[in-house]
Amino acid sequence: MTMTPRERFLAAANQQPVDRIPLDMTLEIGAYNRLVRYLNNGMPEINTCGTNLMVYPDVEFCQALGIDVMYLKIGAPKRVKPFTYGDDTFTTEFGLTYKKSVTGSGIIDYEPCNAPFADFTVEDLEQYDWPDPEDDNIFVGLREQAKQITEKYDVALGGYFNGSVFSTPSLLRGMEQWLVDLLIDQEFARRLMEIMCDYYTRLYCKALDVCGEYLSFVRLDFDDFGTQNGLLISRDLFNTLVRPYEEKFCRDVKAHFKKVNPDGLIMKHTCGDVLELIGDFVDMGIDILNPIQPRTKFMTRELVGGRYGGKIAFMGAVDTQQTMPYGTPEEVEEDVKDCLRKLASPSGYIAGPSHHIQADVPPENIMAFVHAVHKYGQVENGRFINL
Repeated sequence: MTMTPRERFLAAANQQPVDRIPLDMTLEIGAYNRLVRYLNNGMPEINTCGTNLMVYPDVEFCQALGIDVMYLKIGAPKRVKPFTYGDDTFTTEFGLTYKKSVTGSGIIDYEPCNAPFADFTVEDLEQYDWPDPEDDNIFVGLREQAKQITEKYDVALGGYFNGSVFSTPSLLRGMEQWLVDLLIDQEFARRLMEIMCDYYTRLYCKALDVCGEYLSFVRLDFDDFGTQNGLLISRDLFNTLVRPYEEKFCRDVKAHFKKVNPDGLIMKHTCGDVLELIGDFVDMGIDILNPIQPRTKFMTRELVGGRYGGKIAFMGAVDTQQTMPYGTPEEVEEDVKDCLRKLASPSGYIAGPSHHIQADVPPENIMAFVHAVHKYGQVENGRFINL
């Protein structure tokens, strides 16, 4: 029996039988518009996005490509000036400013250019005028948008709410100072993570009250614990200092989500080589790990799938560091097949890129990725039928 995208996603994430491996595809604005021009099928280009450059394709685009996952983005608090892609700067609710840069090929990017909490003390944190995470402006139209999407397309809709207990402090303090805090000013580090945990828990829970019945999962973003060669901080430091706040955030949001929607799942996004932490993520109650970056030093598909397959679902893993931008369509197809062999049982895996697909990825390779998932991800009686 053919599953709907939502049914397929939930089955895969829960390690249950699927008819096909689900397809997730996140794209930066340059990649999306190149792909639309390449397809030439009447779909409009997009002229706006967030500072992470990610776009949110509409139902028609996702249906046309057989994409099983879509995302719902929250708005900004009243204190934040509206942002339009192409603006010179953008300032967040915490006073973090992003500045526009333009690459040699004309691609617009945004990078943080200040660290507004660089000189803060614990006393400064207590006196700071924190934004309201339950500001109604953040949630305007959210329920209506979620309802409209899921009524048109029974898709796995994910909440993209940008909650980060660890990485937001690194931006507010500056990465170097934040790493120093974690080692020699742990009172400050704990208090800042405690504040971030409370802030984002309240924001997520309010969002779930508004639209959680329509969601299949929420992303806990964008805590990047890995680098190309291993962890950013030691596992011991993660477990003793960071994990209490990460786990509280995860468990509190998950418990609230289950009250609103018993099917709701938690997806954790963390870039880089986090092989050492996957067991901890399992223990923390995370259902899905994203994005699985196979070009890092230790986080091979064999090790990830061999150690943790069946314990946590994987989402991503199709190589965007080398194969998708620089390989041929045939090499992309082989990369997808390798993901299916090593990460799917054949369930427990949602095929997707190992990072947002960026503007340097040829449209031909994007379509090779899509076609390969649809062709080789077909499952019958618990076995891949074309692999």
